[in-house]
Amino acid sequence: MMTKVIQLSPEEEMTLGALAMKGDRAAQDEIVKRNMPLAVALARMFARKWGITHMLDDCVQEACFGLMHAAKRFDPNKGKFSTYASLWIRTYIQKWFSMEVRRPTVSMNEPLPSEGSGEFQDLFATDEDSPEDNVISLERHRLVRKIVNNLGSKGIYGLQEVAQARFLDEMSLEEAGSLIGRTRERARQIELKALSKITNLVNR
Repeated sequence: MMTKVIQLSPEEEMTLGALAMKGDRAAQDEIVKRNMPLAVALARMFARKWGITHMLDDCVQEACFGLMHAAKRFDPNKGKFSTYASLWIRTYIQKWFSMEVRRPTVSMNEPLPSEGSGEFQDLFATDEDSPEDNVISLERHRLVRKIVNNLGSKGIYGLQEVAQARFLDEMSLEEAGSLIGRTRERARQIELKALSKITNLVNR
């Protein structure tokens, strides 16, 4: 049974976060320890969602890796740690699930979030693609991930996070918005901007 953990106060989070940014290992460890319930909660949520509760321990382990990564990179001047850490915890869990649990392919039949017809996979179509294709190989998955990772934020908060959530992790707009602490509509707007940038990168 997990010992009850007392959540960090805003003042404690600011102090520990400032120390952690400077590489203070003790501060990083304390942030991780005090936010462990968040990692476990997200791991349980995904395990139930994907029907892999029998692999909960592995899922929690990946969540902890994400939490530790967040503790090293967190800037307390840019917001709450729980919001920032949730992003990294989800990323680590989803990457583990994608690479180790399910077949390493991802559906690209996501409709383009703009006027007209077409699907996101059309941006990466080759002459060999047929209309029936609804999955991409691991190499194409890596290509999409590379492009998403190269988006950068450039003044648009959550651009890269929403692009990954929508185009790689198959999250809904509601989930993508929640990931960055914004509404569904704002996530949709960011998605449109991300798609425009991705299209420009692909067509260079």
